[in-house]
Amino acid sequence: MEFLGYKVETRMVAASCPATETLENILECERNGASAAILKSASSVRLSDSGKRRCFLDNKNGLFWCESGFDREIMPIAEAAVLTGQAVKNRKNILIIPSITEMSLNPDKWLADCGAFEQAGADAVQLDFFYFPNLMAEDNFNERFISLLKTLLEKCRIPVMPKLSINIPAEYAVYAFKKAGIKYVSLLDSIKAPPPEGADLSGNSLSAFGNFMFQLTRQYTYIMAKSGLQVCAGGGVKNAADASELLRLGATTVQLATEVLLNGFKRFREIGNAIKEPSSACKSGYTGSRRIHFDSSRCIHCGKCQTQTFCTTVKQITSGKISAEYATCEGCGLCQQLCPSGALSSV
Repeated sequence: MEFLGYKVETRMVAASCPATETLENILECERNGASAAILKSASSVRLSDSGKRRCFLDNKNGLFWCESGFDREIMPIAEAAVLTGQAVKNRKNILIIPSITEMSLNPDKWLADCGAFEQAGADAVQLDFFYFPNLMAEDNFNERFISLLKTLLEKCRIPVMPKLSINIPAEYAVYAFKKAGIKYVSLLDSIKAPPPEGADLSGNSLSAFGNFMFQLTRQYTYIMAKSGLQVCAGGGVKNAADASELLRLGATTVQLATEVLLNGFKRFREIGNAIKEPSSACKSGYTGSRRIHFDSSRCIHCGKCQTQTFCTTVKQITSGKISAEYATCEGCGLCQQLCPSGALSSV
């Protein structure tokens, strides 16, 4: 399979998080089946905000909050470039993808960052727009955002992959990416949230993580993939069923962060090995028969087929009003999912 123009062996990607901020961790990601590591975000900006990381875990509801100062959370460019070079030198086949963020839409700093990582041997670069206080409130945002993306694409020698958060709506992102010529997208970043009740957190720079994000990731994945973008999807993924669902919706690869932070690097391999690849029917639409078969010998007369209001045809067949031979069936498959005894099927 292909990701960012490179051949990769698995669909699992280590998302930008503490699991990718040291050389030891990056190599551990590789040993456990990750095909790419997106490094902890880096910036030339320092905000004199070096607060330590503080976390709160709500095991009952599967929620995880984390806060930390910008200077603690975001690596200096020089430090991240050194890490990139070390990872490239010591890896076997994992892709090394630095992540950069700047507090301006001016291309100059972004280009300088990309140049530093190109020199260090990076395979691609992720553009992290999470840290803008209100990205779309920037003056002339539309023109400047598209111009920034175009400039980076034109002048960078390695693939460029923006990372979205909910600050950028999916439909707008598709429009802007198409205008700029972007081919790859990473998603979905954490969600800024107030502190939970009972947690000793200030709420400054506080993000929430957990499976609650998955439905947002699912929506973004579908919209992005449907538009033709190559999607590296993540956000709320807990297991192989979640990962398989994102692949079915069109994702090329799946990112893990929180699940690995809380349960270990082994989750890359466990989830990767258990993924169910999307079938050709899922990729290209339903290709089954357009006939319903009703096996009256298996019918338990539960009445489910008669009380459903979605399909008139199945009501007529099961009540004996028409023969399946003369039925009009679109092959949606709902009847066989509703029937508890297996008396209905597509043939």
